[in-house]
Amino acid sequence: MLDVRLEEVLSEARLPSMPAVARRILSITESGHATIPEIAEVIELDQALVVRLLRTVNSSYYALPRPCANISQAATLLGLRAVRSIVLGFSLARTLDGGDDREIDFPWRSYWRRSVRNAVSARLLARFGKGVDPDEAQLTGLLAEIGMVSMYRAFGDRYLQVKDEARGDHSRLIRDEQRFFEIDHAEVGAMMAKRWGLPPELANAIATHEREPARHMPSLEVVVALAGIAERGTGGTDARARAFAEASFLRHGEGELAMRGGDARQLLEQIGKRATELAAMLEIDIGDGADGDRLLDRARALQDPEARRAAEQAEAQGDRIGFERRLADLLATDARGTALLLIEPDAITTLRRQAPDAMTVARLEARLAETAGSAASVHRISQGLLAVVLPVEAGAAGAREAMKLAERVRRDCERTVPATRSREPNTISAGVAVHGAARFDSPDALVRAAMLALSAAQRGGRNRVGIFKPAHDPMTAAEQIR
Repeated sequence: MLDVRLEEVLSEARLPSMPAVARRILSITESGHATIPEIAEVIELDQALVVRLLRTVNSSYYALPRPCANISQAATLLGLRAVRSIVLGFSLARTLDGGDDREIDFPWRSYWRRSVRNAVSARLLARFGKGVDPDEAQLTGLLAEIGMVSMYRAFGDRYLQVKDEARGDHSRLIRDEQRFFEIDHAEVGAMMAKRWGLPPELANAIATHEREPARHMPSLEVVVALAGIAERGTGGTDARARAFAEASFLRHGEGELAMRGGDARQLLEQIGKRATELAAMLEIDIGDGADGDRLLDRARALQDPEARRAAEQAEAQGDRIGFERRLADLLATDARGTALLLIEPDAITTLRRQAPDAMTVARLEARLAETAGSAASVHRISQGLLAVVLPVEAGAAGAREAMKLAERVRRDCERTVPATRSREPNTISAGVAVHGAARFDSPDALVRAAMLALSAAQRGGRNRVGIFKPAHDPMTAAEQIR
């Protein structure tokens, strides 16, 4: 049955495929007879890859004794394995570019953040594992969760529901994947690695990355499994889960890799900075988790009745001043467009009738910060009405970019807002206005346009996104409802 389910997932036509240059590099290096000139000749077929690779190897991340002017020098200083791992990392990032319009439901940013943090954790841990190459450990960590993408593409919303139910608990996710699909993302990822021609030890480490580290496991498998625990100990949004993972990391680090407590804690402290550096090199958007974590911590604090009442009083006026300042600053810059998204839970009237639910709105605000990304700013401008302000491309391209984000936010946030006692739907509506697709002479005018689009979305049946179109455009805001 396992082989049948694997074929069902891996036969999906839209599965990630390895680019030609990466396949050739794998083939050459696995032959055992690769030479530096041969590797350089293949890489130089892709000039964009050459530029990215040289920029990477000359960065502080690798701290080489002298800069490299060409691929041959980089391969000489770093070694063929390191160059192979860097090329494959770039290829993976290019292949999984964040999904297309059909995949906006998949949490790409959190997927990449976890994968990048896994990768740097594995690299940092490699020096404690006997015979573990840091670059291969990093590549394995980066690939460890690739099976989740394949399962999403094969099973769609069914898989997202299972993933959401796990609430970030990957041991539970593995159990639920087996229960509902008779296969899990670790098995799928390992088979993909084998089909791509990656070394068997990398595929095996992907297969076991969700297991508890044990001394009988090969060193690379221990390192990659422990890297996942380190990531959960530093990157999760649940304080209790982070504390549990950190304790597990310290215990297994000492037991399986003979790490001292001081070394283990120092390693945990390096993960965030190193992940930011690696993400920048790979040109991957992993967002800024700090604001989301802060907002989620506030949401948990609001479970205390007195803290909730105080927060409701303090935040009743919202972040209007900060919102207006941010909007005015962006509108003053003519080089790009400015998008404004106004977002309101469809059950907001019920929430107001019961009493403003600060914890619900704080959770929604946290999810917005997570989904919208680091370039955007999120503001609570009144009780329950949230705004996202972000720079976009001018013209129609900016409008499309804003609508895509708004739709992603709508689909993502509807899983966050809880049902109310009056059985109102767990949905939100959003209104979008873009300065650059249309011209607005003041921040107030842009806000009014976004409010018109939001009202049109709500009148159109709620759980929708509306975009403002100027009066001279034959397509009105109401006709733009998605």
